[in-house]
Amino acid sequence: MAKGLAFLLVCVLAVNAVSTYVADVVEITEVVEFVQEAAANVAAELTPSHAHIPRPRYSWAVPAIYDWVQPFSNGYALVMAGGLVGVVDAHGQEVIPAIYEQIGNFEPTFEHGFIEAQLNSMWGVLDMQGNVILDFEFDEAFVVSQNLARIGVGDWNQRYFGLIDFITGQEIVPLGLYHGISQFAEGMAAVYRYIDPDFRSLDDTVWGFIDLETGEETVSLMYTWARPFANGQAQVRYNELWGAIDAAGEIAIPIIYEDQNNIGGDYEETGIIRIESADGLWGVIDADTGDVLVEKIYYTMHLLGYDRAVGSLRTSALERTLILIDITTGEELAELDGWPAIFHNGVATISTGDVQDANWAKGLIDLYGNEILPLEFFNIFRFTDDLLVVGEIIGDDWLYGIKNISGNTVLAAQFDDIRPTSEGFAWINIGGELVDAWEYGMEIAYGRWGIINAAGQIIMPPTLEFERIGWTAEGLTPVQIGGLWGFVRVNP
Repeated sequence: MAKGLAFLLVCVLAVNAVSTYVADVVEITEVVEFVQEAAANVAAELTPSHAHIPRPRYSWAVPAIYDWVQPFSNGYALVMAGGLVGVVDAHGQEVIPAIYEQIGNFEPTFEHGFIEAQLNSMWGVLDMQGNVILDFEFDEAFVVSQNLARIGVGDWNQRYFGLIDFITGQEIVPLGLYHGISQFAEGMAAVYRYIDPDFRSLDDTVWGFIDLETGEETVSLMYTWARPFANGQAQVRYNELWGAIDAAGEIAIPIIYEDQNNIGGDYEETGIIRIESADGLWGVIDADTGDVLVEKIYYTMHLLGYDRAVGSLRTSALERTLILIDITTGEELAELDGWPAIFHNGVATISTGDVQDANWAKGLIDLYGNEILPLEFFNIFRFTDDLLVVGEIIGDDWLYGIKNISGNTVLAAQFDDIRPTSEGFAWINIGGELVDAWEYGMEIAYGRWGIINAAGQIIMPPTLEFERIGWTAEGLTPVQIGGLWGFVRVNP
């Protein structure tokens, strides 16, 4: 600003000087016009219309006109009006009108460009422009790919399933062959039949696998349970023992284990699984080689990522010790005072007691079990890779703030709620109250809402009087105002 004013002053002086001393040499009008044009350009830059105006921190993407909404997924969100459901896009356009009894099973992802819907109690398939692709003539439908849907007919306890190509209308798996088709992964699906169709129990089934492209049964129905394929293997149960098969149905891990579970996605990501021995003790094996990584000596075992696991050793009938283990070496690294969660960015929350218990507390440890935050917080959860939301009891108040993964305070505990998103910001609340929201469980509602950025800085003070805020996805946050729901887009 100072430079601009100085330049204007120089311009005025220049005009006076030129007028006085060079009138006989140069056409004064040309000089004056040049100087006036330059001065006008500077003045324009100094006007309020060109001053820096902070952009709004949020804007309405979908107006608040719906009775209920679900978070966005792949560019679409489910909405309800008058007890019927439809679909909106990120621009607020109702691409599928709210005329259907149901759309999608549970929480639709809209990942395939088509979606199942229910009309007059029967199911069919729509495209994302609302066109009917598969007529409403099935008791159940579920889109599993860009052209395939699982279909079912019959009462729920007498239902048979098949697969249909809803683009061509061709049946890939005819109805009547299987009582169940599920676990869709890696181009395969698990299928099962009840041994006694008149006495339907999942404990009385035989399982195999089909190829989704051809419908061919690639693994015969011979197992008593099957889990989805991951990294080319599927865990199967036979005569109460577990192992794993490959896509050709060959045994990949011997079927000799009491139980096998993937915990926290570790099996899918690393091929490491925990196992239980015949006497009920746990260890860890490499799923690819079958090599034992941690001996089966632990009363319980949970994988934590980062080559870590927690095992418990029973010290008496009522007591046990928790041990942090390096599963690459089997080394016991530390004795822990509470149960750790999955490691992320080299740290894990640790908790003791039960959430309903007066002894409930959370802390933070590193990969070697060293304490970063003591067990004295009522809640700790991740905001970003480097920041954590931390709940502290201050006097009679239960308040939230932000700390980094080194345990240092970034934003002091002062809010009734901090609701992180995956979009680089978090909602903050002051003056809210705990309510029972059936679709989200207990949550903070009402009060005033604001926004912090990924650095933990307040970029919008808590001034927005939304009644409730849902979970943000794809940059859009469900908000309720005046009893109705819409979506806002935040500009962090």
